[in-house]
Amino acid sequence: MGAIDVQTDGTGTRFVLTGGVRVRSTGDPASPLLGRFFEGYDRAFVLPDEREELEGFQACLALNRTHRHAFGRTHSEQVAVLEDEAGERLGGVNFLATLIGEARRRGRPSR
Repeated sequence: MGAIDVQTDGTGTRFVLTGGVRVRSTGDPASPLLGRFFEGYDRAFVLPDEREELEGFQACLALNRTHRHAFGRTHSEQVAVLEDEAGERLGGVNFLATLIGEARRRGRPSR
């Protein structure tokens, strides 16, 4: 398996997995990708007590602007969308990315 070409710019991060699955992620609450993520989320989580509204995701992603280095670590709340080669949405995920292990011990600066 070859190296994965990860591209990052002001709109987020993109890369393609083996088999052609495209992954796009963002930590920007104003990104159109959040809307694409939420379309799938809204269909998957239908019960009121198991779901978050779009405004909740926007508020969490907005914390990236003010709390990126809170709690003694560098971290970023992210949403990601997975698509096939034709652009059909396969799934999505929201997650907290943080420096761990050697990178954290070295005090690697964030981007």
